[in-house]
Amino acid sequence: KVLGAQTVVEQVSMTEATRRKYQEILAAPAAGADISTCLAKLRSLVVAEGLGVEPEDLALRGQVWKVFLGVNEIDTKAYLDLLARGPSSDAGVILIDAERTFKGVAEFQQKVPELRLQRLLNAFVHQINTEPSETTYSAVALRWVFGRSQTPSLTCKSYVQGMNTLVAPFAFVLGEAEAFYCFHHLLATRCPKYFEPGLVGVHSAVKIFDECLEVLDHELWSHLKTANSAPESYAFASLLSLCACTPPLRELLRLWDVLLAMGPHLNVLFLVAQLILMRSELLAQPRPWRELRQLPPLDAGKILPLALSFAGRLPPDLYTRLVEHTGGASL
Repeated sequence: KVLGAQTVVEQVSMTEATRRKYQEILAAPAAGADISTCLAKLRSLVVAEGLGVEPEDLALRGQVWKVFLGVNEIDTKAYLDLLARGPSSDAGVILIDAERTFKGVAEFQQKVPELRLQRLLNAFVHQINTEPSETTYSAVALRWVFGRSQTPSLTCKSYVQGMNTLVAPFAFVLGEAEAFYCFHHLLATRCPKYFEPGLVGVHSAVKIFDECLEVLDHELWSHLKTANSAPESYAFASLLSLCACTPPLRELLRLWDVLLAMGPHLNVLFLVAQLILMRSELLAQPRPWRELRQLPPLDAGKILPLALSFAGRLPPDLYTRLVEHTGGASL
């Protein structure tokens, strides 16, 4: 669930000692160590010591993300078979969205060509429209954490705008086929309700976000209500994109490290934390629409400890609904 009592490290670069800790935990199951114990240690390490954000840290981050998502092996041939089908029925919208994904973020655009995003998203559309008897996933290709397999499933059958923003961090951190499987697994096993018809999971997230803010900062919540600042108007994009619509990229990666470790429901608390961190500016404005429409740059060092501290302050029924609203597997 949430390690609310732990301190989140603010460092952005890893020491060799920390890197060795990660490597030892990742290697331990192959040597016979208990899987659940290893996973708990890995989650605790991510929260307590973090992962670096320098280019040399991407490979380790990719390994950790795959473990948290349960992607243990990659079926490259299956992915290439999907690419061989060519443009999908949603190729036109994908083309437009790929062009504007993380536009202006130099390190992303240098590393991830638009064509790669197009391939990933067109392959995804082909995959979700594949009949069960033709499925390209195998028991070997997709495994639950450290070897327990689970078949992912999605009710959506088409591309939804916003998926481009969710696939982008995977495309930046991982190789192309790895990014594809991790992206699919995120949507299918961690937040499947977010892309059900009508995006019902995201609308639930908006409602739960509003309730959490009311509990955690009633004064701020009341001010926003008085200002007619409906949460749907400013929270929807951040909740749908798991904060990926707000720069900078390196801070987003740090948030996703913890989000993938603990579950995407944490994103609701990330957004609450962002608003509380800017409460002085919001309370100073009778109509803080501009401030809400363009949130300040992400600061994981401030957002993470605040968000993780919220768990113990929420009523049990609200916390349960928060954890379960994504429709994802229990971690």
